[in-house]
Amino acid sequence: GNSGSGKSSSVFSVNTMPVDQVPPQPSITIGSQLVGPSGAVVTISFDEKVENFDLSDIDRANLLGSFAPLQSSPDGMTYSTVFIPNQGVASLSNQITVVPGNYIDVAGNPGLGGSSTNFAVDTVGPKIISFALNDSLLSSVDLLAMTIKFSEAVSDFDSADIDISGAAVQWVAFEALSSDEYRAIF
Repeated sequence: GNSGSGKSSSVFSVNTMPVDQVPPQPSITIGSQLVGPSGAVVTISFDEKVENFDLSDIDRANLLGSFAPLQSSPDGMTYSTVFIPNQGVASLSNQITVVPGNYIDVAGNPGLGGSSTNFAVDTVGPKIISFALNDSLLSSVDLLAMTIKFSEAVSDFDSADIDISGAAVQWVAFEALSSDEYRAIF
Protein backbone atom coordinates (compact mmCIF):
# COMPACT_ATOMS: atom_id res chain seq x y z
CA GLY A 1 0.00 0.00 0.00
CA ASN A 2 0.64 3.60 0.14
CA SER A 3 0.48 4.00 3.85
CA GLY A 4 2.62 6.75 5.24
CA SER A 5 3.25 8.42 1.92
CA GLY A 6 2.68 11.84 3.52
CA LYS A 7 -0.10 12.88 1.20
CA SER A 8 -3.30 14.24 2.68
CA SER A 9 -6.77 14.12 1.30
CA SER A 10 -9.01 17.19 1.06
CA VAL A 11 -12.18 17.31 3.11
CA PHE A 12 -15.11 19.16 1.68
CA SER A 13 -18.85 19.29 2.29
CA VAL A 14 -21.74 19.43 -0.12
CA ASN A 15 -24.77 21.54 0.70
CA THR A 16 -27.74 19.28 0.11
CA MET A 17 -30.32 21.93 1.01
CA PRO A 18 -32.64 22.64 -1.91
CA VAL A 19 -32.39 26.12 -3.41
CA ASP A 20 -35.52 28.24 -2.79
CA GLN A 21 -36.91 29.18 -6.18
CA VAL A 22 -40.50 29.73 -5.06
CA PRO A 23 -41.67 33.37 -5.07
CA PRO A 24 -43.52 34.69 -2.02
CA GLN A 25 -47.32 34.88 -2.37
CA PRO A 26 -49.39 37.59 -0.61
CA SER A 27 -52.82 37.07 0.93
CA ILE A 28 -54.71 40.36 1.48
CA THR A 29 -57.63 40.76 3.88
CA ILE A 30 -59.77 43.78 4.75
CA GLY A 31 -61.19 44.20 8.24
CA SER A 32 -64.63 45.13 6.90
CA GLN A 33 -66.57 44.55 3.69
CA LEU A 34 -68.10 48.04 4.09
CA VAL A 35 -65.48 50.70 4.74
CA GLY A 36 -66.71 53.95 6.26
CA PRO A 37 -65.00 57.23 7.14
CA SER A 38 -62.85 55.71 9.91
CA GLY A 39 -61.29 53.22 7.47
CA ALA A 40 -60.48 49.53 7.79
CA VAL A 41 -57.44 47.47 8.72
CA VAL A 42 -55.67 45.87 5.77
CA THR A 43 -53.55 42.80 6.55
CA ILE A 44 -51.08 41.42 4.01
CA SER A 45 -49.71 38.00 4.93
CA PHE A 46 -46.99 36.16 3.05
CA ASP A 47 -46.20 32.46 3.00
CA GLU A 48 -42.57 33.26 3.89
CA LYS A 49 -40.45 36.17 5.12
CA VAL A 50 -40.16 39.02 2.62
CA GLU A 51 -37.84 42.00 2.29
CA ASN A 52 -38.27 45.45 0.76
CA PHE A 53 -42.06 45.38 1.09
CA ASP A 54 -43.55 48.85 1.63
CA LEU A 55 -46.59 50.94 0.69
CA SER A 56 -45.23 51.49 -2.82
CA ASP A 57 -45.95 47.78 -3.43
CA ILE A 58 -49.68 48.47 -3.14
CA ASP A 59 -51.41 49.61 -6.35
CA ARG A 60 -53.37 52.77 -5.52
CA ALA A 61 -54.47 53.67 -9.04
CA ASN A 62 -58.17 52.97 -8.43
CA LEU A 63 -58.35 53.56 -4.68
CA LEU A 64 -59.85 56.82 -3.48
CA GLY A 65 -58.08 57.14 -0.18
CA SER A 66 -54.79 56.81 1.66
CA PHE A 67 -52.96 54.40 3.92
CA ALA A 68 -51.64 54.78 7.46
CA PRO A 69 -47.96 53.87 7.96
CA LEU A 70 -47.21 50.19 7.29
CA GLN A 71 -46.48 47.99 10.32
CA SER A 72 -44.48 44.74 10.06
CA SER A 73 -44.56 41.67 12.27
CA PRO A 74 -41.19 40.63 13.78
CA ASP A 75 -41.03 37.56 11.50
CA GLY A 76 -41.39 39.70 8.33
CA MET A 77 -44.37 37.66 7.11
CA THR A 78 -47.29 39.92 8.03
CA TYR A 79 -47.83 43.61 7.31
CA SER A 80 -50.75 45.79 8.31
CA THR A 81 -52.01 49.28 7.62
CA VAL A 82 -55.31 51.15 7.69
CA PHE A 83 -57.01 52.15 4.46
CA ILE A 84 -58.70 55.53 5.01
CA PRO A 85 -61.13 56.40 2.20
CA ASN A 86 -61.60 59.96 0.99
CA GLN A 87 -64.73 61.79 2.12
CA GLY A 88 -67.67 61.86 -0.26
CA VAL A 89 -66.96 58.44 -1.81
CA ALA A 90 -69.60 55.80 -2.45
CA SER A 91 -68.18 52.88 -4.42
CA LEU A 92 -69.21 49.23 -4.51
CA SER A 93 -66.11 47.98 -6.36
CA ASN A 94 -62.77 48.25 -4.54
CA GLN A 95 -59.76 45.99 -4.07
CA ILE A 96 -56.36 46.25 -2.43
CA THR A 97 -53.75 44.91 -4.88
CA VAL A 98 -50.11 44.04 -4.24
CA VAL A 99 -47.89 44.73 -7.26
CA PRO A 100 -45.62 41.82 -8.25
CA GLY A 101 -41.86 42.01 -8.50
CA ASN A 102 -40.91 44.93 -6.26
CA TYR A 103 -40.34 42.96 -3.06
CA ILE A 104 -38.36 39.75 -2.60
CA ASP A 105 -38.01 36.79 -0.25
CA VAL A 106 -34.76 36.11 1.62
CA ALA A 107 -33.53 33.94 -1.29
CA GLY A 108 -33.99 36.87 -3.69
CA ASN A 109 -37.09 35.57 -5.49
CA PRO A 110 -39.32 38.45 -6.68
CA GLY A 111 -42.73 38.44 -5.03
CA LEU A 112 -46.01 37.63 -6.73
CA GLY A 113 -49.01 39.95 -6.95
CA GLY A 114 -52.37 39.42 -5.31
CA SER A 115 -55.66 41.15 -4.57
CA SER A 116 -58.14 41.31 -1.73
CA THR A 117 -61.76 40.39 -2.12
CA ASN A 118 -64.02 43.18 -3.27
CA PHE A 119 -65.23 45.66 -0.64
CA ALA A 120 -67.54 48.68 -0.61
CA VAL A 121 -66.69 52.22 0.48
CA ASP A 122 -69.32 54.64 1.78
CA THR A 123 -68.23 57.98 3.21
CA VAL A 124 -71.26 59.88 1.92
CA GLY A 125 -73.53 60.96 4.74
CA PRO A 126 -77.29 60.52 4.57
CA LYS A 127 -79.36 63.38 3.16
CA ILE A 128 -82.97 64.34 3.80
CA ILE A 129 -84.76 63.58 0.55
CA SER A 130 -88.26 64.50 1.68
CA PHE A 131 -89.82 66.51 4.47
CA ALA A 132 -93.59 66.53 4.67
CA LEU A 133 -96.17 68.13 6.97
CA ASN A 134 -99.70 66.78 7.22
CA ASP A 135 -101.21 70.25 7.32
CA SER A 136 -100.00 73.74 6.59
CA LEU A 137 -102.72 75.63 8.49
CA LEU A 138 -103.23 74.46 12.07
CA SER A 139 -105.53 75.52 14.86
CA SER A 140 -104.53 75.27 18.49
CA VAL A 141 -106.18 71.84 18.81
CA ASP A 142 -104.73 70.22 15.69
CA LEU A 143 -101.84 67.77 15.76
CA LEU A 144 -99.00 68.33 13.35
CA ALA A 145 -97.30 65.27 11.85
CA MET A 146 -93.93 65.80 10.24
CA THR A 147 -92.41 62.98 8.18
CA ILE A 148 -88.71 62.95 7.33
CA LYS A 149 -87.24 60.53 4.77
CA PHE A 150 -83.48 60.03 4.37
CA SER A 151 -81.49 58.90 1.33
CA GLU A 152 -80.31 55.81 3.24
CA ALA A 153 -80.75 54.06 6.57
CA VAL A 154 -79.65 56.13 9.56
CA SER A 155 -78.88 55.17 13.13
CA ASP A 156 -79.29 57.06 16.37
CA PHE A 157 -81.75 59.57 14.89
CA ASP A 158 -84.25 60.65 17.54
CA SER A 159 -86.35 63.59 18.71
CA ALA A 160 -83.27 65.35 20.13
CA ASP A 161 -82.09 65.80 16.54
CA ILE A 162 -85.09 68.01 15.74
CA ASP A 163 -84.86 71.56 17.05
CA ILE A 164 -88.27 72.95 17.92
CA SER A 165 -87.02 75.96 19.87
CA GLY A 166 -88.89 79.05 18.73
CA ALA A 167 -91.86 77.00 17.53
CA ALA A 168 -95.22 77.11 19.30
CA VAL A 169 -95.46 73.31 19.50
CA GLN A 170 -94.94 70.55 22.07
CA TRP A 171 -93.80 67.00 21.50
CA VAL A 172 -96.53 64.37 21.40
CA ALA A 173 -94.70 61.41 19.80
CA PHE A 174 -91.69 60.38 17.77
CA GLU A 175 -91.49 57.13 15.84
CA ALA A 176 -89.34 55.32 13.34
CA LEU A 177 -91.41 54.20 10.35
CA SER A 178 -88.36 52.40 8.90
CA SER A 179 -84.58 52.71 9.12
CA ASP A 180 -84.72 55.67 6.71
CA GLU A 181 -88.07 57.30 7.57
CA TYR A 182 -89.28 58.96 10.80
CA ARG A 183 -92.38 60.76 12.04
CA ALA A 184 -92.62 63.46 14.68
CA ILE A 185 -96.01 64.49 16.05
CA PHE A 186 -96.53 67.83 17.77
